[in-house]
Amino acid sequence: MELDYSSLVAVRLTCKQFYNATKTIQFWLNHVQRLKEHSGYVLDFEESFYTEGELEEWVSRRYRMLEGIWSKSSPPRLQVRSLDLPVEIMRGFYDYEFLPGGRWLLCFGKDRALLMDTGGSISDPSCLTSLPYSHSNVQSQTSSYEQIEFACVVDHTKPRLSFLFAKTSQSNEVFTTSISQALLASEHSSNSTFTPRLHATFTHDVVPREDIDYSWVTALSSRYFAKIERLCSDSRMTVFDYSTTVGAENHPNLKGSCISLTNFRYCWALKFIHRSTLVAAYSSRVHVLEVIETETAGKPAIIQQLHVIEMDYAIYEYMSPVRWYQEYSQVTVYDDNNLPSLLTIPHDKSAPSFYRPFKIGDDYFPGGKSMQFGYSWAIRLSHPSGSDPPPVIEFVKYPWGSTGSEFVPWNIRVGVPNIDPIGMILAFSEEVGRLVTHWSRNDVRTIRVIDLV
Repeated sequence: MELDYSSLVAVRLTCKQFYNATKTIQFWLNHVQRLKEHSGYVLDFEESFYTEGELEEWVSRRYRMLEGIWSKSSPPRLQVRSLDLPVEIMRGFYDYEFLPGGRWLLCFGKDRALLMDTGGSISDPSCLTSLPYSHSNVQSQTSSYEQIEFACVVDHTKPRLSFLFAKTSQSNEVFTTSISQALLASEHSSNSTFTPRLHATFTHDVVPREDIDYSWVTALSSRYFAKIERLCSDSRMTVFDYSTTVGAENHPNLKGSCISLTNFRYCWALKFIHRSTLVAAYSSRVHVLEVIETETAGKPAIIQQLHVIEMDYAIYEYMSPVRWYQEYSQVTVYDDNNLPSLLTIPHDKSAPSFYRPFKIGDDYFPGGKSMQFGYSWAIRLSHPSGSDPPPVIEFVKYPWGSTGSEFVPWNIRVGVPNIDPIGMILAFSEEVGRLVTHWSRNDVRTIRVIDLV
């Protein structure tokens, strides 16, 4: 007998024999596998590290976010934890991203990265882990141009959660890239954290340019590092196979594969979505490209265009985190009216990529200053007018899995009593229904972790 999760919970409450049959590790591992296949979720550790109770909690939390909270019969409430930090600890960070699992939040700044463990009590700064990186042995004393760009990738081939993150910057006539690896501790426990270490470093020469309006975007995979330099006219993409520099600390100079990209002046997003496949988005087009390894040793790889997806509208400057599945990867993009479209890129390169637009009035969609967009959720923090009402968090869920003609989003509003000001939203995880906000006053920055339960 095959039961959906809500039916399973109902039967467990009414049938003791069935309840006892579900109290096994294998029963919950079967549901873990279904969630992996349906939603692209992954366990942080190997399956053998988990108890039956931990697996049940892991599965239940995710099904609650997928189904339960959107039911009128089971409305959610908010659970809030707060941490006050000296403002200098969190100063300088400008990009935030949850790792898969919704426990660890990556914070990127100009000179360092920080990892915040949001899974515990967050009662003191011990929930923070510094992830340093350095270009010190190649930095020039004077910088003709300086822009910092970060890229991060989760390695799905590892038995436990691990990720790579890269920083690239330009000083005079040299681009410098440092790639670090963060590995989850060997012991599965509530206070586990990541251990960072330098993974690879390299430099490459700056191509002479006359463009005044100049910037770049980057992407990272477990083998390649890609960079698009956005120029006043056309742009160029360069891809580096940094695998030969793993373990090197002397920043060897690399020669990359380079192609010109016509009309890519406004390219704003570049992501590896599977091994050597990457997507580049600009205006109303999404290009799907492949990096092909050559058989000649030392010869740069070849960059080949696989598909071009023509959108119905200009894309807004945001692309959701990639949702990775065994057969394909998906990512959500947004237009200027906050309307989403779901891009599907098969891992079989002969199969065409395609997108599914969300064609419905924008009344359902959050807008405003403090908002966040994701793969299948969007959220907005608002302060209703009236006689001192509490802040309200609006949640919208897109039914990407729907196959019928009805394509109506789910929408819920949850009040946030006794927490005002709540601050600005930094990031959220739709996998576990968690968002992080911050509010600064004087020399203190208050971090709040807010869970849907």
